[in-house]
Amino acid sequence: MTDKQAAAAAVLLMADTLASKFVFGDVDHLLQPGDLLPYLKKEADLDPEADVLEAVFAALAGNPGKIKGFDGSDYEKETWGKLMPKEPLDGEKQYVAIIGAVFDRLVRDAGGDPTAVLRYADRKGMVKRESERRLRRSVRIGKIRTQCVVIQIEE
Repeated sequence: MTDKQAAAAAVLLMADTLASKFVFGDVDHLLQPGDLLPYLKKEADLDPEADVLEAVFAALAGNPGKIKGFDGSDYEKETWGKLMPKEPLDGEKQYVAIIGAVFDRLVRDAGGDPTAVLRYADRKGMVKRESERRLRRSVRIGKIRTQCVVIQIEE
């Protein structure tokens, strides 16, 4: 349960107690904290950034031809990014560089905030940063260098 939910539940319990006592004159049928539990969500269930990030990965999986380097994909004219080469010193993790504007559009299309989703992915250790302060990296896609979100994907 989040702090906001706990505060709202406390207000409901207090309001019920006051209304029962002073309006209805009945203190035998008060709401109990356990009565509210089914309506409160666990903090782990409240992660909208995870849902939006999953939608971004679903969009990438559904459009493999827009990512240079995906195996078996026919390269399309529109490019969303490119598959980055695995680095042995980085634990052989697989990263994809998504053009920043494309990442932002995919996140917004899924109902999220690009900055919040990128920070969430960074907290999960999925983002390859440019520097300590910059979450996006300069990547060459074709002959053009552009700002990209370089994010770890599962194979």
